[in-house]
Amino acid sequence: MKLVIAEKPSVGKSIANILGAKENNNGYLKGNGYIVSWCFGHLVTLAPPEHYDEKYKKWNIEDLPIIPEDFLLTVKEDTKIQFYLLKKLMNSNDVDEVICATDSGREGELIFRYVYEKANCSKPIKRLWVSSLTDEAIKNGFENLKNGEEYYNLYEAGLKRSIADWIIGMNATRFYSSLYNNKINVGRVQTPTLNIIVEREDKIKNFIKEKYYEICIEKDELKAKTEKITSLEQAKNIIEIIKNNSLICEEYKSSEKSKSPCKLYDLTTLQREANNIYGYTANETLATLQGLYEKKIVTYPRTDSKFISNDMENETKEILNILYNKFEFLQNVEPICNVAQVINNDKVTDHHAILPTKLVKDLEFSSLNEKEQNILNLVIKTLLIATNEKCVINEIIGVLKSSNDIRLNFSYKNIIKKGYIEIEERFSNKEKQFTTIPTIEEGQEITDFVIYLEEKETIPPKRFTEDTLLSAMENASNDDYKELEVEDIEKKGLGTPATRASIIESLVTNGYIERKGKSLIPTEKGINTIKIVDEQLKSPRLTANWEVKLQQIEKNNYSPDKFLDEIIDFTKSIIENKNIDENVVKNLKNKSRLESLGVCPICSKNVYEWDKTFSCEDKDCRFVIFKNSKFFTEKKAKITKAKVKELLSKGKTKMKFYSEKANKDYEAYIKLDITEKYINFKMEF
Repeated sequence: MKLVIAEKPSVGKSIANILGAKENNNGYLKGNGYIVSWCFGHLVTLAPPEHYDEKYKKWNIEDLPIIPEDFLLTVKEDTKIQFYLLKKLMNSNDVDEVICATDSGREGELIFRYVYEKANCSKPIKRLWVSSLTDEAIKNGFENLKNGEEYYNLYEAGLKRSIADWIIGMNATRFYSSLYNNKINVGRVQTPTLNIIVEREDKIKNFIKEKYYEICIEKDELKAKTEKITSLEQAKNIIEIIKNNSLICEEYKSSEKSKSPCKLYDLTTLQREANNIYGYTANETLATLQGLYEKKIVTYPRTDSKFISNDMENETKEILNILYNKFEFLQNVEPICNVAQVINNDKVTDHHAILPTKLVKDLEFSSLNEKEQNILNLVIKTLLIATNEKCVINEIIGVLKSSNDIRLNFSYKNIIKKGYIEIEERFSNKEKQFTTIPTIEEGQEITDFVIYLEEKETIPPKRFTEDTLLSAMENASNDDYKELEVEDIEKKGLGTPATRASIIESLVTNGYIERKGKSLIPTEKGINTIKIVDEQLKSPRLTANWEVKLQQIEKNNYSPDKFLDEIIDFTKSIIENKNIDENVVKNLKNKSRLESLGVCPICSKNVYEWDKTFSCEDKDCRFVIFKNSKFFTEKKAKITKAKVKELLSKGKTKMKFYSEKANKDYEAYIKLDITEKYINFKMEF
C-alpha cells in the first residue's frame, strides 16, 4: 500500500477521489492500493524551551541564550489524535511507500517532514508536486511522482529557517520582556514590518505643512498652470504681469504611447488589489483564495510568480476561450489570447501565477459566497487583461509663455485604441471618458483667458493600508539584495506571499498595531518596542541575508550548519547589550504586563491572551483555548479576546461560522464544555 499525506482534509479527499480510495475510515480514506490521510497544517512544531528544562518555564535573563544541542519536535495539543493516526499508518506493515502531497514549497515540505521525523518513519518518500488541484493536474502529478530525496535540500532550508526563527524569536522575546518586565514579542520578520509602520507614523506626526501656490489660466478646454510658487507676494505679482497680456504657445508636442496590460496575479498583488477595492484584509483574501483552490476553481494561491511557464500555453488558451464564451458581457468582444506575453520560464520557480481553472466553465457563480465571487472575478479579469492588447494613448504636452518668460504647462491624454481597457470597461460596466483636447498649435497667441490663484498645502505621507504595507514588505529588501551582490537569487522581501497575511494579523492580535478603517496604526506598545530592539532586528537586511543563504542551501551551495552558527552568534550579540531605555521604562511603568480576560473556570486564577492561546496564568492548570483549534479553523471562525471575555463572564458568546456544505455564513452561540481532560465547545442556535 502507498500512504499519501496531504496538508488539509479537503485536499486529501480530492486526491483520494481521483485515486479511487473511497473506503471511508476515521481520519483517512483507503482503496485501490492507496491510503490517503492528511495534516491540519502544522501537526508538529519545534518544542518550546521548557521541554528541555523545567527552569525555562520562568523567564530569566540569566538563562539566556537558550540554544539546545539537538532541537526537539513536539506534537501540537489540538492535533494529537491526527498525528498519532498518521504515525500508526506510516509505520504500518501494510505501507511500503509514503507520498508527500503537502503544498509544493518550502513550508509544505517542512510540514510533512516534521511529521515524518517525529513518527520515526523510515519508509521511502515520493513527492507530488502540483500547482492546481484539478483532476487533470493531480493525475498528471501522480504519473510523474518525484523521488523524495530530490527535495531534501528544500527541507533543510525550511528546517534551518524554522530553527533560526526559534532561536532569535525565543531568546530576543524573553530577553526584552525580562529586561522591561513587559511582554515584548520579537521576530525576524514581524519586527522590521512593525518598524516600517512606526517610521511612517513618526514622519506623519513630525510633518510640517507648507503652503504653496499655483497660477492657473483657462480658456475653453485649455487649462495650464505654473510650477509651485512658495511666496504669495511673488504669485500675486506674476498674476498682475500676466493678466493684461497675451500668452504664446511656445511648445506643443503630440505623441502616441502604448501602455502594456498588467501582469498576472501573485498572492501579494491579489491581496493588495482586494484590500484596495473591497477592503479585505490580507488574511481574508488568502483564506478565500485557499477555499477556491480547494474547490479546484483556481490554481495554487501561495505563489510569488506573475507568469506561467511555456508548457502551460495551450491550457491557458483553453481557459481564455472558456471565459470569453461564458460571460454574456464579453460575447461581442473579439477574443484576444496573447498568452506569450505572460510566459516567462525564468520567473516561474515552485509555482506559476494564480489562474482560474477549466472548471469555471460549468461553475454557477451563485454557488459561491460574496467574497469568493469577488476574488474569483479579480483572478478572471486579470487573466483576460494580461493576455490582451496594449492600450494606445495620444499624449499632448505643451507650454504657454508670457512676455516676461513665465511658463505655464499643460498636458492631456486621450485613448486612441482601447486594447485591454475594453475588458476593464466590460467588467465595471463603465466606459472610460474621453478627454477633449483643446484646439491649439505651436506659436498661437492666447488672449481673453481667465486667470486665478490656487492656494495649496503640502500633505504628509499617508498611513499604511494593507495594500501599501504589503507592497512595502514585498520591496523592503531590494537595496539590501543589490548590496549583497549574489547572482541567481530570487528577491523575497519581508516574509513570503504565504506568511505576510499572518504577520500583519499577529501584529494586530498582539497589540502592536491597530486597524482604523483601512489604515494600520502603531500602538504605544508597538512604538516602545521599536525604540528598544536591536537595530539589526529592525532592518529588512537581516531577512535579505537569510533568504540568500536559504536559497543557497536549497541548491546545496551553502552549509546549513554554518548558517545556524551565524544565527547563534548574532543572538548572543543581542543578549550582551543590556542597556535600558529609561523613557520606555517610564512609559511602561504601572501598566500590567498582561490584561486579564476573566476568571479561569477551573482554578479561579486569571486567564490571559498569549501568542497562540487564551489560557490560565497557572501553567499547571489545563484551561486553554487554542486560537487555531480545529473547532474554529474548520468553520472559518476566529476566536478573539472580546469573545473570550464574554465567554468567561457570561458563559456563552455569539460567533459567526461558515458552513462548507451550505456554502454560507451562519451565527450560533458557543458554550464552554469542560471535561476531565479537554476544553471543548457546545453550539446553541
